This record gives sequence, structure tokens and C-alpha cells, in this order.
Amino acid sequence: MLRRLTLSSIAFARSEKARRTLACAILVGAATALSAFGASGDPNSDAESEKRRIGGSQNTRAQADASAVAGTGATSDTATGTATSGTGRAKTPAAIWGEECISRRSDEFTFDGGDPRAACVQRINDFRAELGLSPLARWTAGERCADATAKKAADTGKVHPSLPPECEQDDRRRAENTCPGYASIKQTLELCMVQMWCEGPSESGEREVAHGHHQNMTRDYTQVACGFYEDSDGKVWQIQQFR
Repeated sequence: MLRRLTLSSIAFARSEKARRTLACAILVGAATALSAFGASGDPNSDAESEKRRIGGSQNTRAQADASAVAGTGATSDTATGTATSGTGRAKTPAAIWGEECISRRSDEFTFDGGDPRAACVQRINDFRAELGLSPLARWTAGERCADATAKKAADTGKVHPSLPPECEQDDRRRAENTCPGYASIKQTLELCMVQMWCEGPSESGEREVAHGHHQNMTRDYTQVACGFYEDSDGKVWQIQQFR
């Protein structure tokens, strides 16, 4: 079973609401400009912690969705994840986020080679299309920066490091998602990006750490650059940089 990660800086907060509130305050007040613009987690988080957070931060939302359906006499179509009320009217999708979402969607895409950057952009746009959002353009000029950032993340162990020298001033990203230390490029595209999407939207509509990757994928950016780096252990780091 996927585990929820409790960020070390907010471990003392007892309630989920308190943890999220404090986490957002920490990110907004961080010294780096990226934190204020939408880094999807603690810039100093290590790879294993970030992987657990990506895969395990959705349980509460999925349970809440299921409870809401149960409380209204609704039924759930497990094939589509759509809830229907007792009167036949469509209601909010049931349990389409979280672990059920990951399980249901992890086999829907197969990367058989080709350009992983193009595949990464296409995955994001396919997700956005589900919500009626316009596609993002491939930011090819930013890919050198994304590659260098992935390398720096791997070298430093920080999932959201400061910009490396390869990034020009006009390459500054407004938001960033990181798949840290996955087994292969294929796994970042087939699994990590699904885990990010399945965090789902926050109920409040505000930026929340537990939904940060999904929120970055759905905000009103116009471009995205995807970068990759394989470290000395053969682990792959994928970076998505939005602007």
C-alpha cells in the first residue's frame, strides 16, 4: 500500500489540515523564487521522500470522494469512475483520484521509444484535455535548462534545486514538477506522471502541497519543457518546467 509522507518540517502538526496550511506557508515564505511560483514540494526534499509524496498523498481525497458518494445514495461506475445519484443525475466523479486512479490508469500508456520529451509534453496535454484545458506548447528552448536542472537535482539530492548556470535569464520557469530517481525514462512517463495527475485538484481551489503536481499541470501556463538525466546508479530524474 502506498504510504503518505509527512514532511519533516511539519511533522509536529497533528491534523492534515494543519500540515497543509503550514506547508503552504513554508513554501510561500521560502527564499527561492521558484517556491513562490509553484514548485510542487519542499525544495530541499530528498528523492525517496519526494517519490513517496508523489505516490502517497492522495488517500484522503479518494476516501473523501467515496464517502461523499456513499452519503448521497449514489452509485459508482468503477470502469469510468463516474458517480450517479439516486435520481440518475451525474455527480462529482467518485474516487477518480488517489490510489484507485493510479491503479486504473497506470497501464493506459506505453512508451515504446522515440522522443521522451515529446511524449512528456503529450502526456501533460492529454491530461489537460480531460478537463477541457488548452494544450501547452513544447518549450524546446527551455529543454537545455530542464536537462541541467534534472542533473543538478540528481547531483545535490534536492528535488527543486536553484537554477544551474546553463539556464539563461529568459529560461526561468514559473513552476516545476520533478520525478526523482525512477528506474527508467519509461517509468517516469508511465508511472510518475500518472501519480502526479492522480493527486487531483484541491477541494479549496487553493495551492496545496498534496495536490501541487496536478495543479502545476492544470494551471494557465502556455509552455512546458521536459528534461531528463540518468545518474551514476542508473536512476532517471525527469523535470517538467512550466511557464
